[in-house]
Amino acid sequence: MEPRVGAVHARPHGHVAHLVERERGGLFRLPVEESVREAVPPLSLPDMVFPALQFGYLRSGDTGRASCLVLSASDWGNHHHYDSLNLYFWQGGQELLSDLGYLWDHQMSLMTRRTFAHNTVMVDGGEQASKGRGGKFAFFDPGGAIKVMEAESQAYPQTKLYRRTVAQVETGPGRLYVVDIFRVHGGLRHQYVFHGPGNQYELATPQLETVGKAEGLDLERVRASSAAETWQVTWKLGPTSFRALWLNEKGDRSLVGDGWGQRDYRNSDIGAVLPYFVRERTNGATPSAFVTIFEGAAEGTGAVRGLRRLAVPEALAGDVVALEVDTPGGTDYFVSSARPVEVKVDTPHGTLVVNGRFGAVSVRGGQVAASALVEGTALSLGGRKLRGN
Repeated sequence: MEPRVGAVHARPHGHVAHLVERERGGLFRLPVEESVREAVPPLSLPDMVFPALQFGYLRSGDTGRASCLVLSASDWGNHHHYDSLNLYFWQGGQELLSDLGYLWDHQMSLMTRRTFAHNTVMVDGGEQASKGRGGKFAFFDPGGAIKVMEAESQAYPQTKLYRRTVAQVETGPGRLYVVDIFRVHGGLRHQYVFHGPGNQYELATPQLETVGKAEGLDLERVRASSAAETWQVTWKLGPTSFRALWLNEKGDRSLVGDGWGQRDYRNSDIGAVLPYFVRERTNGATPSAFVTIFEGAAEGTGAVRGLRRLAVPEALAGDVVALEVDTPGGTDYFVSSARPVEVKVDTPHGTLVVNGRFGAVSVRGGQVAASALVEGTALSLGGRKLRGN
């Protein structure tokens, strides 16, 4: 039976929308008067977690369409990719952290389904689990200028912790950056992976060694360094620049190489490559915590000038990550904990006290401009109470 029009949709001001049944039963709406069109507000997209799919979305802009940051904790049955805790970032009409998508029934479809094709962490060089990996959001707090979400899964049976915490910080209209903290514990080797949006990029790194190929990684033209120094990579994408910034910590090795970049199942881009960035370390007594800053901004308007780890009490070193981000207008502080606990951290603005799972403070011009506290009871800086009891 051909589908039929099942309802009449009302226009604003009591007018009736003209719905026309096409020859095969489809529907389309005829153009409306300009006065009616202006009365309809623009589509607004909210920050949201979809509880069944376990996808979290953080957005920016008046209607939520200036940028979109997506954290996926979906189980295998929803997507059939080895991509648990993959991170996607879109801003100003540009893919910054991308998902390569689908090659459908292409003979090389595994190349876009495999773990290495996604922005996540590989353990022991293998694929994530399919059945039974689960995935859930631990918290989702989209309020204010500092938004944060956290998710975890059982993507690898040999790990006892596989968790990603992502914060989005808006420093002004159209200006934001992302703090990414990925914790993993278990197995023998951890490799944090992300691939860039194109091949036109600039590196600011320690002196790199050309290694050609890296063991266990499907990459060509590999260059690497184990120096405990800062890495920064910048892509210029028309009016927008995209930057990734991280600290290559003691015992880490960071590398870059050319990897699979084909996205069209019809082979129009066969042979395409993209730069893949990998940070690797061995499993230790405490969880690995990979910390990365991502930022998209118009040329010359970037908000991040530097990143450093702050010292935390030795007894909490396995649970707590504390960060200081230097911005043109001030300093932002972040404390992320694997469990609710009180942490005291020395900063140039006084002692930062956080009792909870996540706390953040933005200082602009010497004044606190924004703060956030998740699953906690107290947040203070320099003796001034900001959140909680």
